[in-house]
Amino acid sequence: MTNYLNGNSEHFVLDSSVTLLKGSDSLKVIDRTVSTKLTKMDNLDRQSTLFCDANGRIVDQVSIIVIDGQLLVLSDKGESQATRNKLVTGVSWDEDCEVLNADNAISQIVIVCKNPDLVLAKFQIESILLRNDRVMEKEDLLISMKKFSSCHVIDILVPKERCDDLLVSLEESKSKLGPLERWDFLRINNGIPSLLDSRGKLPGDLGMGGLISLDKGCYPGQEIHARMDSRGKSAKQMLKIKSETKLDVGKIVINDLGRIFVTSSATNGEVSLSLAICDSVVGDRVSFNLPDGTKGLAEILTSV
Repeated sequence: MTNYLNGNSEHFVLDSSVTLLKGSDSLKVIDRTVSTKLTKMDNLDRQSTLFCDANGRIVDQVSIIVIDGQLLVLSDKGESQATRNKLVTGVSWDEDCEVLNADNAISQIVIVCKNPDLVLAKFQIESILLRNDRVMEKEDLLISMKKFSSCHVIDILVPKERCDDLLVSLEESKSKLGPLERWDFLRINNGIPSLLDSRGKLPGDLGMGGLISLDKGCYPGQEIHARMDSRGKSAKQMLKIKSETKLDVGKIVINDLGRIFVTSSATNGEVSLSLAICDSVVGDRVSFNLPDGTKGLAEILTSV
């Protein structure tokens, strides 16, 4: 897989929302609201999960970090207020849980790189010590990392007042700051769906079945998810598409693929990449021609 990176490393300041949950019952409160069992999370654990509606469709996708008895919830900026409202209304009168807006306190920076040790040397961190399901505390930074087939993605949470200093350090490490449009291109290349892709969709259609805990208690959408699981594997699949022509978001019919729904699309000026949901089961890799005669290649994303 091509990594499409300009140099060893590029970094981006995400437009994320951060919610802080304080109180001894915080983990219990959020656990009964999301799709994944969280009750066994320990300090510095990190877990991705979903907020769904009563029809089992995704309304927000979040990442939760346990830090010194408190919870940090990273979510989409556009859904942050609705997500906080769900958490507030889910707190019983006798529970110890306070929901706070931390947007002005914490920034999220992601780094996409070929050799993470070249970037992390500035922070005196070895990449082998970083994981995706836990964060490492380094002074006032919280750092995690996920390995993909062609690159690594490092995720850093930093206090707002230190964000500029961190950006300078990254530039000194020869990493290049990029716009969010560029992040879209690189995340699509690595099969990382955002809420653009998942909003209003069923988790199983996106390869997000791993974020559904069927053995936990009731949560919004739980009955639908259990019913879908009893029927077996979803007939739909999530695809990553490489094409000469940028695909518009929405429905399109393509020979050899059938009907697909493009959920997000980005280009680097030479090649276009898209994520799409296919209504039928296709092979692992399928070459095809678009209606305008240009060529494309679709690859199945088995899990995300």
